[in-house]
Amino acid sequence: MKKLVFFSFLSLSASLFGDGLPNLSDRVLADTRFVDMSASFLYWHAAESIDWASTMTIEPQVEKLAYQTSKFGWDPGVRIGLGYNMGYDDWDSQVSYTWFQTHSASQISGDITAAYLGSKAALYNSYESASIKWALAYNILDLDLGRSFLVSCSLSLRPSIGLKGGWIDQTIRTFWVNPLVGGLRFSFTAHEDLKNNFSGGGPKFGLSGKWSISSSNFSLLGQFSGAFMWGHWVLKDKFHGGLTQVSVQVGERNLAAIELQALIGLGFDTNFNNDLSHFSLKIGYEIQDWFDQYQGFDNFSGGHSNDLILQGLSCDLRVDF
Repeated sequence: MKKLVFFSFLSLSASLFGDGLPNLSDRVLADTRFVDMSASFLYWHAAESIDWASTMTIEPQVEKLAYQTSKFGWDPGVRIGLGYNMGYDDWDSQVSYTWFQTHSASQISGDITAAYLGSKAALYNSYESASIKWALAYNILDLDLGRSFLVSCSLSLRPSIGLKGGWIDQTIRTFWVNPLVGGLRFSFTAHEDLKNNFSGGGPKFGLSGKWSISSSNFSLLGQFSGAFMWGHWVLKDKFHGGLTQVSVQVGERNLAAIELQALIGLGFDTNFNNDLSHFSLKIGYEIQDWFDQYQGFDNFSGGHSNDLILQGLSCDLRVDF
């Protein structure tokens, strides 16, 4: 279903690249050749539903099994960009770099079973307490080539094509205290380190819209894009506990990587410097869905292909000159 929606979106974007009405010229009036610089403040939340442990509670005639997940908080990020209007037929190009990092940490106690394979291979049945530290680093480059079309006096559309690529690194470290082995409880701490590192790139397609509010400088904005990339994953799993060390050979994977992005928000535009330059402000809510981003393997449910969802506030400042 996701792929059907994705390719339907690409077909719609491609159909808009024919001849249209003249390009909107509400940015720089005196010269169609200009460069622009932009900077965005991001305040995002990451979500990737992964069970890292389970706890068992025994009550009279009832056994309760609870799976544990670790949730990310809200963290800042930045996006910087540079653009150039080619002057020929009003086409413009944009390149941008997005940086975002987030962390997650949690701790549990009780009768705990580890989800990951290293502990299972070490024959440690359960633990008295455990904790997890999860770090995610997002570094993505976007290159877009597009052209704006005036659909009506208030509405403009900008279809675009381009490239998207970069890397997303995830590092997971878990700590396990006092393992149970063969019915005996041992007093030491074990830890397991996992990596789920992605890199890739490929073509992207997009469509953005701008609806001016009456005769004011404010407008409603919408932006949609999709990327179909070649993806490379490096997966590692190492366990250290007491005198036992386990290295799980998960290996590397080369798979297609699909990403969808959407933004809806409010914009403000004004010219200055005798209409030779232009300033714009855009505030919106952005969401990205990276399909099948987590490719780990665990003892609970086997192989994973979980989506990574990034969403939150995007505040963009841009100057054309």
